[in-house]
Amino acid sequence: MSQKVGPIITMLTITEILRLNWLCAPSLPIGAFAWSQGLESAISQGLIPNQEEFKDYLEVQLHYGLTTFDLPLLKRLQAAAHQADQDQVEQLDAWVKAGRGTRELLAEEEHLGRALLRLLRRTDLCPDWAYSLDLGYVAAWALAARELAPDAVLAAFALAWAQNLVTVACKVLPLGQTQGQQVLLALMPQLTQAAQRAMSLSDEAIGTALPGLMQLSCQHESQYTRLFRS
Repeated sequence: MSQKVGPIITMLTITEILRLNWLCAPSLPIGAFAWSQGLESAISQGLIPNQEEFKDYLEVQLHYGLTTFDLPLLKRLQAAAHQADQDQVEQLDAWVKAGRGTRELLAEEEHLGRALLRLLRRTDLCPDWAYSLDLGYVAAWALAARELAPDAVLAAFALAWAQNLVTVACKVLPLGQTQGQQVLLALMPQLTQAAQRAMSLSDEAIGTALPGLMQLSCQHESQYTRLFRS
């Protein structure tokens, strides 16, 4: 399923590494722990009964969603934020939001974006031109990482995404913390490859092919009992 691509070779300073680690941290106070992106629905229906099936699920989401949609748009958003191009940031943010195929997935994008923007404002990391914007999560991430190397930013965003879903799985599946980390470590080479592939995608190649995720998300909206908001 994965494609062979060249390695990410950008050399980062210690400060840049620490900034990316901060953005990736599950403890970042933006409420990412409250959302499962349809994973809770898949688990409740018995579609993901074990560690191996969970890893397969992540690979599908990575290759047919994150790699071809979130990451290439993150690259463009970061470039626009680096140039302080407010109009382009807002246009790309609208593109991301339009790609969230259900009410829950759009709500997640909007809620996490607003939470991250509040954090950036309160820590003096938000530039003046973006202070009043209402951005989604991908755009807010780009704003926070606007001065960092794009390929590293894409890989870090992919890692943050995977870490959150591993945390979800450890809460809902019979999956121990060590097993969750095994899945995450096994996925890391593919996260790097996904970031590298996304760097070269044209506008025409951007899109998703995850009808199953849309169905799971719709079903989750009316799920009788649930821990997560998506």
